[in-house]
Amino acid sequence: MARIVEIRRTIGVDIGGTNIDIVLFDVHRDKYEHIATLPTEKHLKSVGETLKKYVLEFSADALGVGAAVWLKKGSVIHAPNLPSRSIKLEEMPVPVFLENDANCFAIFAHRKLKFDYIFAVTIGTGIGSGIIVNGKIYKGEGIAGEIGHFEVSAEMPALRCRCGGFNHLECYFSGWALQERYGKSVEELMKERDIHDLEEFDVFCRAVSNAIKLLDPSAVALGGRIGARLDEKRVKACIYRHLLRGFSPEISVLNDEFAVAKGACLLPLLHSGFTP
Repeated sequence: MARIVEIRRTIGVDIGGTNIDIVLFDVHRDKYEHIATLPTEKHLKSVGETLKKYVLEFSADALGVGAAVWLKKGSVIHAPNLPSRSIKLEEMPVPVFLENDANCFAIFAHRKLKFDYIFAVTIGTGIGSGIIVNGKIYKGEGIAGEIGHFEVSAEMPALRCRCGGFNHLECYFSGWALQERYGKSVEELMKERDIHDLEEFDVFCRAVSNAIKLLDPSAVALGGRIGARLDEKRVKACIYRHLLRGFSPEISVLNDEFAVAKGACLLPLLHSGFTP
């Protein structure tokens, strides 16, 4: 990996189960610019070539990639919501920093909300979460924060999760689960019904409330293409209905569909010791 001498521009990428979002960040101007959004199914195999083209075109000094993968000791061990867990980023002309997508969202949420203790949750094709402790990402041995794979029910027959487990939160309130259960895209579903009235929304809020009881964060941030469209007051009311007295995190819905890619833009800065 090449050494970064000065960081003027970075490119951040969000490789999700449905879309790949690409964003440019001008460090000195503190300004983001959306470059492209591509369908994951079609472009995952060639994503390395695409990113190399944009790195050269925009004279980026480094590349940050947030992907819907489980990372341990720098290796991808699972990617249940991607067509393949192989993300080819070799022969890039600049340093590359790969991170879990929800962790990238947590990094962006920390920069936006300014709290040092944050539980950040993304809801899109799947459900992920990142944990900020003392202003830094907490990863445990590498894969901490997988709220989407909390077992939330003893329902029988059990619901099979894409990861291979059963009755996980993703089986109820993720994009893929809602589409399977209601036979239409979440976008169509949200036009026809109030998603906050669904039983699955309450299942989600109960899971988040349990994570709050474990972590006691100052704030909970919600994002992702589904999470960013939730009503902040309804989310707070539902989560607080399941909380005990003494827990009082701020609940914040970050309505920014490129939040993960923007967080990925910050990865090279964090690794270089710069506080973005």
